[in-house]
Amino acid sequence: MHACMRVHLNQARVWEMIGKNPAIGVKLPRKKQRKPTILLPLATVGRLIELLPEPTKTVVVLIVFGSLRIGEGLALRWRHLQADRINIEERVYEGEFDDVKTDAGEREVPFDRRGLMKSALIDRWNASKHRNPDDLVFSTRKGGVLGRRNLLRHIKAAATKLGLSKAVDFRSFRTRHSSLMLREGARPEVVRDNMGHANIDVTQNVYGKSWWEERVDAVTRAVEAVSAATQNAENATRDQPESFRNEWVPLWVPRQETKIASC
Repeated sequence: MHACMRVHLNQARVWEMIGKNPAIGVKLPRKKQRKPTILLPLATVGRLIELLPEPTKTVVVLIVFGSLRIGEGLALRWRHLQADRINIEERVYEGEFDDVKTDAGEREVPFDRRGLMKSALIDRWNASKHRNPDDLVFSTRKGGVLGRRNLLRHIKAAATKLGLSKAVDFRSFRTRHSSLMLREGARPEVVRDNMGHANIDVTQNVYGKSWWEERVDAVTRAVEAVSAATQNAENATRDQPESFRNEWVPLWVPRQETKIASC
């Protein structure tokens, strides 16, 4: 807002409508720090999901493995489900339905081949009394929209039981999806399309995090690679003929200076 006003007032100064730009030199309020994103440990998410009651459990499954935003999940209708995928076409916020967040957000999310996501949705179908194509997959007893705050209470309670941070929220599960996909070797373009991002930068820099164990493994592999290369070089030198080894001089050994006798 300040930048926009500064540009407009600067143009007013060019047109000699004002003497100086009053937006220059204004002290802006301190920006609030964004709360850090929680990256749940790999072994913890499965236990957390098992502690959740329905329908919160299925909602979290779709976020963790299908990368749905919470508003997209709560706006899901039965007609959006196909045999092998989910069509994301709308979202809901504070009870109001709207288009997806961005153009890239309108997408198709594949089911896993193990059938975890599909099985969870079949269970929801069997438990639901509202099965018309336009009915919500996750709804109240009267068919209305579920409140995300109630689902969040279930998540906080399960996180507390497991000794996790109270900051665990829906974004934590989306972050885990992106990080897990990248960890398992998925191309950034695949993760971007699955999450409905407009560009890869958001996928990697905002949602792509690393686990401590993953970093330890990476450092260990680096050490092992150098050790293996060193050992291979030593073995190659050891296997060479004796005469060649005597003549070979490493590059880092300084040459002996030759002294020229004075006449």
